[in-house]
Amino acid sequence: MYEITSQIYEKTAQRFCDLVGRAGYFSGTIEFAHEDTECKMVATIIIYHKIVDMPEGRMEVIDDIVPVWWEFHTTVRGEELINDFDFSVLKEHITE
Repeated sequence: MYEITSQIYEKTAQRFCDLVGRAGYFSGTIEFAHEDTECKMVATIIIYHKIVDMPEGRMEVIDDIVPVWWEFHTTVRGEELINDFDFSVLKEHITE
């Protein structure tokens, strides 16, 4: 089984946030390479935002994400490997 590392969760979270912006809904694909592994997440996610007061001013941040559907694929040298991806861990990286 392929172990999903914190670096992979962080890359997935960063790309997700970059794509989502202030949208309340995401349906699409996130793909990237990590070392020798091709990673691909296909998902439909409802996104909830909140306003927070920061020293720089008020900001809208992601408060919660609720998956409608998701799948996460890992491929090494053309072979797809079963992995231990956990959506709740991704959520922690996004909503911290």
